[in-house]
Amino acid sequence: MLTGQVGSIMAGEAIKLITGAGEPLVGRVLLLDSASMRMREVPLRPRPVGAVASAPKATSAPERFDAITPAELAAQRDAVTVLDVREPGEHALGLIDGAHAIPLDEVLTWEDLGALPDGPLVVTCKLARVRGEQPRT
Repeated sequence: MLTGQVGSIMAGEAIKLITGAGEPLVGRVLLLDSASMRMREVPLRPRPVGAVASAPKATSAPERFDAITPAELAAQRDAVTVLDVREPGEHALGLIDGAHAIPLDEVLTWEDLGALPDGPLVVTCKLARVRGEQPRT
């Protein structure tokens, strides 16, 4: 289903660029959430004139997890930073003590990630699945 939606959007964007009709997604990223059937745009910021792209820091590859259970997070709570990317209206579902609550739209436009401490990072959002379990918040 998702590939059909994205393919149709891409075809429409190509037609807009070729014909000059409409407003193409130039300078914007379209986020499609198929679980809630919502779309939103995130503007891209141009690199300042004269800015030079810097090479990424030479670090070891981060350890990645597909999901972490609440019990696993509680056991590691002092060793990880939790980033809650839900929208403010979704915070009524509950909060995680000590989490940095920063909406996803804001995170996607960050230029400097120095605001977060070094070390493991757990990102939480409204919908998550843990190893075949039912969706949870």
